[in-house]
Amino acid sequence: MSMQRHGAPLAGLPAGSGAAIEASFVTTTNYGSQIAYNYGSISNYFCLGGDAAHQCRFRNISPRNGSGEDSVCKKIDKAHKLCNANRWSTTKALLHKLIHAPDSTLETADRNLLQYDLAHAHFALAEFDAAATHFQDLLEIYIKRGEQCRKDVRDIRLWLARSLYCLGRYADASEELQSFIMLCDQADGADLEQVITARLWLGLTFERLGSHDLAKDQLLGAFEGRTRSLGPEHLKTLACRHHLANFLYKQKAYLEAHEHFQALLLIEDNLSGPERAEAMGTRCMIAFCLAKVEHYDEAEPHLERVLARIYSRPYRRPYDIRDDQDDRDEGLVCYWLGRIAIDKRDQHGDHTVQLLKHALVLISKYLNSQSAEQEMEAAQHGCDCCSHDYELQNELVWCRYYLAHTMRHQRQLLAAEQAYRRIFDAAGVISQELLVASYNGLANCLWQQKRLKEAKALLEQVVSASSSLQGCRHTGRDLGACLHTLGRIHYDMGQYAEARECFQRVVDAVPEKPNVHYNSSRHALSTALFKLRQFNSAFPHRNQAYRTAKQVGSVFECEL
Repeated sequence: MSMQRHGAPLAGLPAGSGAAIEASFVTTTNYGSQIAYNYGSISNYFCLGGDAAHQCRFRNISPRNGSGEDSVCKKIDKAHKLCNANRWSTTKALLHKLIHAPDSTLETADRNLLQYDLAHAHFALAEFDAAATHFQDLLEIYIKRGEQCRKDVRDIRLWLARSLYCLGRYADASEELQSFIMLCDQADGADLEQVITARLWLGLTFERLGSHDLAKDQLLGAFEGRTRSLGPEHLKTLACRHHLANFLYKQKAYLEAHEHFQALLLIEDNLSGPERAEAMGTRCMIAFCLAKVEHYDEAEPHLERVLARIYSRPYRRPYDIRDDQDDRDEGLVCYWLGRIAIDKRDQHGDHTVQLLKHALVLISKYLNSQSAEQEMEAAQHGCDCCSHDYELQNELVWCRYYLAHTMRHQRQLLAAEQAYRRIFDAAGVISQELLVASYNGLANCLWQQKRLKEAKALLEQVVSASSSLQGCRHTGRDLGACLHTLGRIHYDMGQYAEARECFQRVVDAVPEKPNVHYNSSRHALSTALFKLRQFNSAFPHRNQAYRTAKQVGSVFECEL
């Protein structure tokens, strides 16, 4: 029994050109879903949920004429209506029953056609293993026939690659995507939009494989291709640009990422309808880019605007029922506002503490929920798909550091000590800069409690007589700061020669532009020299320290 679909050029596979396939169900029409897909991995904080990007929209199926009382035809028509209604579970069950019926009269071409729809139903239900199996079976059938260059067969290869990607089988996905692009290049009338889609997915795949140069080439090529074919303001073009900007952010190319996010914001602010809501997420990413390069004056107004929007949402839900992304978004904005208050204005008041505590709770809650979800996915798919968000974990530890730093300034020394010590529990996922800063902060905390021997022993794990200060920027969070603190401890222990040696090493690492941290070490060096009665050496350092203090408009960090 043959059941050729209306308008299908080739029996057994979907009808229509690649462009029609792309427009109808390869991508979603929801802009937020498209740009959400890469959000949530490492650096992208505003998203609608990971499954939003996997929505499948099947082609509209015309009713069959002359199907009569044929029960099989009626069941197939019913399956297509269920597809169009997004009732994937029922669709899957019905298609599976039709394909595997023991008394089935389906011809091979019709069976293949139904298996294709069944594979998509599995994909829509995030059952990627089953989807990949069906797509793979179909692909092998047509490869054996020597028909791998047909447009409809190439479409199967693209969906197989997407299924493999979702299973975490990135090497296999990369191979299928590259084969798809190569076959399209060799074919006449290859669909440009499908090739661009494949390049976008190939870029995301290369990123997961750690081939970052190749990833950038593909993501940039996809964005440029969409710009040429659809124009710079088309939603698909904007989605491609989001992926590129996100990738650059994760590669710490913050200024380059900022250029793309800024261009996106200019367009999104002029969109109408629900798409315009994405502009707030883009604004937040702009703020993060600026904050990462310490352009705090530019970042802070963006962050304040985002936080005001979060708090003014009419649908803002209680903490016990809100989405995980709500916690992450609000937590990161609060963290950066608290950090900027400290780094930019040296504010350590109650408001800063509240911001950082709030951020710590929300980001921790989000990471805990993500960890549980990833473990469930790993168990479900039988693969290692549990890739923790190390960048976000690093932000969490920095938040803990700034909270400890603020509590120390408020003389909450025991609470600050506990917060500093918790940072070392995450030593495997934090940067060397943060680890050094935390050792220095804890040593200062112990020093303020007069636990000098403990503080000295702690710092001697970090710095020694052979520690290089080459390129030291004197940020107050580096090896220079550790040596300065060690010098203060030696001074309080009456070990003035050792204190002088520490301060001298810091002063010898001259920065391009003197700042308060470097100048504090110069002033401390003069004080140690006075104690050693080396007056001729002490006076020049003391005088220079006071002249520099007037120039930078600051006071010394600590009088010894």
